[in-house]
Amino acid sequence: MLIILWKDPFKRFRTPPTFLICGMVLANFTSGLSAGPLFCYYVISSCSALRPPYLELLWNAASFMLYWTTSVSYFSMLGLSLCQYVGVKMPHKHSGLVTKKTTASFLGIITFISFVKPGLLPLGVSPIIVEKLQL
Repeated sequence: MLIILWKDPFKRFRTPPTFLICGMVLANFTSGLSAGPLFCYYVISSCSALRPPYLELLWNAASFMLYWTTSVSYFSMLGLSLCQYVGVKMPHKHSGLVTKKTTASFLGIITFISFVKPGLLPLGVSPIIVEKLQL
């Protein structure tokens, strides 16, 4: 998906809904590159006889990345749904409301809000509470 957007010769995919889809794709790609390997390393390290001292830090880092990327993905899907709703419900106002600038600011707000929830983990909030906020 990212390569298609990058190599688009006629610039036909440079629309606000595509930016939301791109944000979701980047979040899922980041999750697969960071959270997945960290969790695998945590499981392998916790099963070995010599447990490294940084095991809890590894768990917190993997949890942070997983919570952050899934929040960005969920909110991007919500933004895409709202964009399509505005397009169906108010077709004449759609081009004025949904622009590249508003979509970019929406993605920035999504990223900031998504940092807040997993940011509670280093502050000592229980992971169970953070999981409930995640839902």
